[in-house]
Amino acid sequence: MNKKAFTLLEMLITLMLVSLIFSLILILLKAVGVEGVIWGKKSEKLFRQIDTFFQLKHQLEGLSSPLKFEIQKKQKKLIFSSTQGISFRGLVDVCYVYEDGILYYSEKVSGLKKKNFCRNDLTPIGGFGNFSVKVFVRGKWIKGSFLESPEKVIIKLGTFEVFVTPKIGKSL
Repeated sequence: MNKKAFTLLEMLITLMLVSLIFSLILILLKAVGVEGVIWGKKSEKLFRQIDTFFQLKHQLEGLSSPLKFEIQKKQKKLIFSSTQGISFRGLVDVCYVYEDGILYYSEKVSGLKKKNFCRNDLTPIGGFGNFSVKVFVRGKWIKGSFLESPEKVIIKLGTFEVFVTPKIGKSL
């Protein structure tokens, strides 16, 4: 007796195997896609943090005024003048504000009368776990709020730390 058609059992087994194979493929693709997005976001955040550190280090090396660090109730501000602007050339006033886990940035041409540039024109840089500044002045390290012309500066931002020796009064 020759079989010319599939039995119901054979068709069910075939459909079950095909659906199992497609399900496994879809699960693998979805897992890889989600992991790729997560890793992409993590690497973008890491790149932004590293870029922020190089930017801050570069600006502090061109420090041309006392460094002012204020700690208020919910906000920390780092304000200084630098010869290394990002948006402008020449001497610029720079302001970094850390509030609610987010670091903001603003700069203006030094000498330009601009009210509240450190409040109104802030650009968010990204989220960081914490922000602290320590300066080395006259043989001792100072933390907290200060207004000093430092010999050395340590800035902690999130899990990273940058050490800078400003070139105040040194030929560039």
